[in-house]
Amino acid sequence: VSSADDDLVLPPVKFDCSIRQPTDLAYCIFTSGSTGKPKGVAMSHGAALNTIRALVDMHQLDSSYTVLGLSHASFDLSVSDVFLTMQVGGTLVIASESMVSPPSPAQWRSVAVEHGVTAWNTVPALFELLVEQAETAGKGLPPSLAAVWLSGDMVPESLPSRSQAIASKTMSIFAMGGATEAGIWSNATDITHHKPPDGAVPYGNALPGQGMHVVRTEDLDVAAPGVPGMIVISGGSLMTG
Repeated sequence: VSSADDDLVLPPVKFDCSIRQPTDLAYCIFTSGSTGKPKGVAMSHGAALNTIRALVDMHQLDSSYTVLGLSHASFDLSVSDVFLTMQVGGTLVIASESMVSPPSPAQWRSVAVEHGVTAWNTVPALFELLVEQAETAGKGLPPSLAAVWLSGDMVPESLPSRSQAIASKTMSIFAMGGATEAGIWSNATDITHHKPPDGAVPYGNALPGQGMHVVRTEDLDVAAPGVPGMIVISGGSLMTG
């Protein structure tokens, strides 16, 4: 650790390199959820890894995986940026603060082209900014981009077809969802060929190792098909507390 202040004396740091267990705490992110009151979500290594392994298997990711990190560490999409990249030996290109606030999609594209970014992992609104900028500039999306993962909000119906129209090759596009309390994502659906006549983008099916259940009551009575209810997440990615 170095310091720009020559008068600052930093104490030696001792790192505990003992072997960790899957049940050990990996991170804690504070989220308001539906209550409006911040609560700390404690996630174990095993729970996070359950989700990450599902994504690695689903997309057959390897060391060529390169993602542009636009999410702050306080947002759980950053967990995927860091730990999924480490899992496959890929590359994480971290955007500077000036590129994120205010958003600078022209810079995003430039950096993505320079570093050969293959995957995009953000909320739909940020990807839509990239698409809009590419449409306006007439340059198209970064040619290396092969996969797009959109989560955290509803995906606009026209976004998949608009992005494919300015891509140099067909990209796989997935709408994903879940909760901070359940290891980043719990469900996904392939929307690569989704078009506006298809209607709203679906929420998707449960990822391997997880369950998505629609229930009618607090007693967790399962709702019949087509009956509105509450989503309950189960499986190996649940938080410790």
